[in-house]
Amino acid sequence: MQEFLVTAIDIGTQKISASCGLSSMGKEVDILGSSCVYSKGVEKGKIADMEKCKEAFLEALDNLEKEIDREIKDIYIGLPSTDVKIQESNFEDDINGIVSPKILNDALKYIRENTFVNDDEEICDAFINYYKVDDKLSLNLAETLEGDKLLINATVVTCKKDVIKKYMDLCIGTRYNIKGFIVNIMSLKKIFFFRDKLGERVMVESGAALTEVAIFKDGVAKELFSIPLGGNNITSDLSICGGLSNEEAEKMKCKYSSNYETLYSEKDEKELTLDGKGIHKELFYKVCEARIEEILNYVNNELKNTGHFDNLCSIILCSDSLTNFENINKLSKKIMNDRVRIFTKNDFGMQNFSNINSLAIVKEVHDRVELICEDFTKDVKDKTLRFEKISDINRNEECDIVEKENHVKKKKNNKGIRGKLRSLLEDIF
Repeated sequence: MQEFLVTAIDIGTQKISASCGLSSMGKEVDILGSSCVYSKGVEKGKIADMEKCKEAFLEALDNLEKEIDREIKDIYIGLPSTDVKIQESNFEDDINGIVSPKILNDALKYIRENTFVNDDEEICDAFINYYKVDDKLSLNLAETLEGDKLLINATVVTCKKDVIKKYMDLCIGTRYNIKGFIVNIMSLKKIFFFRDKLGERVMVESGAALTEVAIFKDGVAKELFSIPLGGNNITSDLSICGGLSNEEAEKMKCKYSSNYETLYSEKDEKELTLDGKGIHKELFYKVCEARIEEILNYVNNELKNTGHFDNLCSIILCSDSLTNFENINKLSKKIMNDRVRIFTKNDFGMQNFSNINSLAIVKEVHDRVELICEDFTKDVKDKTLRFEKISDINRNEECDIVEKENHVKKKKNNKGIRGKLRSLLEDIF
């Protein structure tokens, strides 16, 4: 059976994560390993210093190759939502027969070619959300439906050309080839929407410099936006208010965030100390809580400006930057009400969420590849065509097929992505 490596890179402000999996038809992707290094030359999610970023980029890949004892060539890059736009598109046709992978590929190619793109942008990703044949709906694109009328719903992602060029420049003079781009927060839906797919839901991921937000309706991305606040703002505030270096403040935050409210309520020691440095625990508590509330209020107000706020079923918060704080659940529900669901590293048996984006992209690429028709393993020399064949189909196989107006039956033997991800990652973390 043909097997091939799927490697994904997430380039963030504070860290660069790389993960690799072994993909083969008919099997779940086998995660081989992950690596994570401190980021360099990246500011607010964007490459600011090419030379420094490339150094860390190559370090992450080199560490991964040593981890898995294999040579990597093709890679997928995770994109922040700051420089991308999404366009939802429908395709209709008369088929009078069975929906084949070729029909889906051809339809997606047509959608790409007929999507309006500004002169300074280019299409960086495209995928099918679902398709209908007559009155039968399928969220599982590997399922074969037969009928007369075909409707395909797809999402096309565009990005600024200069942003894409910077990522491409990272590979100049190396053996690495960028095979495709996938928006980080959109790939996370398979992990965190492992059961609840219907309705309007929000994914919130707070990184070091940015907090990214994605709004989904019935599993389809409707809006993406970001706010210029993240974990680094908390660190910076602690540094300024506590008279600490940025590194000292970061260490303090990491050490005490998980029980900082409890420590504040205790009446013994007045200071939190680490490596000979100290900060008054009341100051630590109030600085952290004030900044967390600011971030959550910012997100909540932005959501109110959309047309989805009143219909939101749930708001999922996942990130080490916020979810490690002891009272995050209480603060979130106070600001965003009971719709908030908090996911932490403990829910997945992980030490941290550093590699979650790159792992999600590996899973996403594997699911797309698995739908491709029998000639998907052939060597295709043209890079654009190869990207269309491998990256442009979204299988969504882990999502339950739920009963809607057309009474589609639920998919059987679906354990849910959460359980499967834990089993995939338990040997890594």
